[in-house]
Amino acid sequence: GIAQAAAARNPLDRSQSPTALLVAATEFDRNVFPDLDSLPGAAAEIGDVGPVYPDSLPLQAHEATKERVLAELDRHEVFHLAGHSTFNERHPDQSYFVLAPSPGEPGGDVLFLHEIAARRFERLRLVVLSSCKSLGPQETRILGVSGLARPFLDRGVEAVVGSLWDVGDEAAARLIPEFHRRYRASGDAAEALRGAQVAMLRDLNLSFREPVSWAVFQVVGSSQ
Repeated sequence: GIAQAAAARNPLDRSQSPTALLVAATEFDRNVFPDLDSLPGAAAEIGDVGPVYPDSLPLQAHEATKERVLAELDRHEVFHLAGHSTFNERHPDQSYFVLAPSPGEPGGDVLFLHEIAARRFERLRLVVLSSCKSLGPQETRILGVSGLARPFLDRGVEAVVGSLWDVGDEAAARLIPEFHRRYRASGDAAEALRGAQVAMLRDLNLSFREPVSWAVFQVVGSSQ
């Protein structure tokens, strides 16, 4: 299975910091996507995660194009995307992430799942999809589709962290960096997420202790 195949690869060398591609897709064509909200928390989220990985490459605003993201994806062990996404239940391969417009390339402002599925990842191990409902509707999770995570898992990524419902900026800003710090220390996505969630349960901010805040993210495909 997917997890067994991933586990057969060499373990993450924790003596060296994994490199990370950190994307804050905050800029998009308002004429194409007039109903999408601004994402003030996305850039801050990437800024908080960056120090965890000294060799990280941040792509923000106009830099976060499909061409650049695809070119960089398998040059890193970790890929974190904070932005908008849409899951197509009828045609999952037509689901997409919204990115910055690519000059002179019509339709170049969305990254479709079938474009990810066309690739094979040899280096990429962990994907974090910090967008609303990135693991898809409950019905598709029951069927094992796993929403926007599926093509990454199918193409060799060990673990994907995604959301089960709409992500709150403040809760994500607290949980996600803590998750990355723990993953950097352990190399185990499931263990890192559990630890970050426990930390939320003990937070001084009582709203962060509510399940809607700490249970929104889940790991799929982990070999652990």
